[in-house]
Order: sequence, then structure tokens, then C-alpha cells
Amino acid sequence: MGIFRKSRDRGAAKGPDDARSPAPDGKNDANEPPESIKVKQDEKNHSLEIGENETGPHFEKSNRGVRLTRLPQATTFWEETEASPDSISFAAYVFDTELSAMDALLSLSYVHEAADTGNPVCSSNYFFGCYRRSDGKYEVLAAGKDMSKDHWREAREAFCSAGGALDQEKGPGKAKAGMADRNVRKVEFVREYSRIDLTESNYYKVYKGPDPITAKSFLNDPSRRVSRKNYIILVQTPEGDFYRDFFGVHEGQSKRTETT
Repeated sequence: MGIFRKSRDRGAAKGPDDARSPAPDGKNDANEPPESIKVKQDEKNHSLEIGENETGPHFEKSNRGVRLTRLPQATTFWEETEASPDSISFAAYVFDTELSAMDALLSLSYVHEAADTGNPVCSSNYFFGCYRRSDGKYEVLAAGKDMSKDHWREAREAFCSAGGALDQEKGPGKAKAGMADRNVRKVEFVREYSRIDLTESNYYKVYKGPDPITAKSFLNDPSRRVSRKNYIILVQTPEGDFYRDFFGVHEGQSKRTETT
């Protein structure tokens, strides 16, 4: 059973022979890239528009992308991307668990679970994957030299909606942005206050953001995890409010939050 099978049995113990299934040509995981990954992709543009040839089933041999599954591979990718930052678009988001990270990756219209190996395969000529970082969290990535705006926008919206925290991203024709850059430039602190009534006292911290994606990325950041039930972080945007409390990130104004 492939390590990326979406319907994994979380309780199954892994034995010494628990290995990835071989690819159809007899080579083990033929689509895995070498440790040295060249950001310069095939000159032939294999990118597919959303909806084109996206119906299944999909198999290992149909993978057209470069799959990253280990931290050394990802490190090489980022080093080579830094050397030529204008040549590639990418969206990288961080999750607490592998299961949530893989669910987010497989939700993309151009990433599928191979029927024969359970590995994720990509129907476009992109870099993609999920890998465990040195801090124990899991990062998902979708990137490509010729990545379409639709595919890039789909990736960042899917990763963010699934609860991912922005690590870094750069859209087609845009400058690179990380979480720190995004917070300083786009999310502004408004005020903080406490409210006490007959049954409880609550503390509120209110921010203003430009759009839902920025607001959710801000709230999804692990540094903003809320550990008290009476603490609420609210981000107001022109398209609606988003807040984080003890139970997670939500859309709409908290019932306990007064209108600002």
C-alpha cells in the first residue's frame, strides 16, 4: 500500500517489509526524482488547463510531474528556486499532520491517487508533493515553471481552506511572499479589548485584512493557536469576517464578538 494512499489505515502497524509498490515497468517508484533536482523543466509544456483530461482512473505511469516526498529533495528544490526566483511559480503550505496535508494535496483537480500504487500523481508538468519538515510538520507544494494562474490560485485556495498555514508562495508574474511578509504588509492590527458579562469574561484581538485567503492564512499560522476558551482572534475583510478560537478557524463573526 503506497504511503500516500488517501484511505490509509491509521492504526495499521508498519512492518519491515512495508514498502512502496513497484511501478508498472518493474522499477521501484520510477517517478521519484534524484536528490539533485533541476528546476529547469522539460521545454515541452505539458501543463493542462483545469478540466482537461482530468477523469480517472489514474496510474503511476501517467504521472507527468516531479514528485517530492523527502526533505532532501525539497531542500534542493528550494535552493535551486532561490537561485532563479523569477522562473517558477509555487504555493507551499504547512500542516500539523500528514493526513491533513495529503488530503489537501489530493483535493487539487490535477493531482490524483494512482490506482495501482496509491501514490499521488500529477497530470501537469509540475513539481508537487508532501514531505515532513525538520520541525515535524508536513508541507505540501505545488509549483511549476509554466504553472497557469488558475492552477496556482486553485492550490493556494485549497491548501488554505484545508487549514494550512502559508510558508511561501509566488504566483505567475508576482514577487515571492512568505507569512511574515504577508502579515506585515496586508494584515493590520485594529484593537484589543475585554468584555465581561454575568456569566463569562472574553478577550478579543481584532485585525483587518484584504481578502479571505490572507485572513485564513494569518489565522492558520501555528503561532496563533488559541489555548484558552475565552480568547478570540478576529480578522475582518471586505468579503466577510474570520476568527480563531479554542476550537479552530471559522468563517463569520463569533457569536461572542461584538461588532467593531
